[in-house]
Order: sequence, then C-alpha cells, then structure tokens
Amino acid sequence: MEKKYIDMGSVGMHPKGAYDASVTYCKLQLVTHGGNTYLSKADGNIGHEPVGEDEWWSLILDAKSAHDGAQSAQEAATAANAAAQTANDKAAEAAQAAESVTT
Repeated sequence: MEKKYIDMGSVGMHPKGAYDASVTYCKLQLVTHGGNTYLSKADGNIGHEPVGEDEWWSLILDAKSAHDGAQSAQEAATAANAAAQTANDKAAEAAQAAESVTT
C-alpha cells in the first residue's frame, strides 16, 4: 500500500528573533519589535513593520501592559504584606494585654 502524505504547512509558531524589514516572514512566525512580540498572519510578509494589530501582524505580548500588570500586582502584594504586619502587631498587643489581665 502506497503511503500518502498531506502537506499541512506550518502548524505551530516559529520564533524568528528581532524584526528585520528585509526579511520575508511566513504565517505563524514570531518576531520581537519595540519590546513587544508579534505573530505574522500571512505568508509574504515583508516590509510591514509590526506596530499593533493589522492585516499582517497580531500583537501576542504587549510588554507595557505586562509590565504595568506586574507593577500593580507588586503594589497590591506590598499593601497586603503591610496589612498582615499590622494585623500581627495588633494580635500581639492583644495577647500581651490579655496576659497582663490574667496575671
């Protein structure tokens, strides 16, 4: 029985490094540009600078949004730690006051 193969083309993303206007990108190739990561939407993608969502590129990772989200999370964690420390201090004060009443 003869084996038949079906060419499925590219079925996964392929990182290509930093964007270069002289390179022809194929569908599903990833580039970095301006701190962001973009996915080529079509074959024959040459000279189309990735600057956001358009017919040639999909923005996969927006570095500014990721940074802002991480910074917000860090600020929330700092506030939560401060609140926990305050609660622990109050609990220790209460335990000390309770001890002095019982002795």
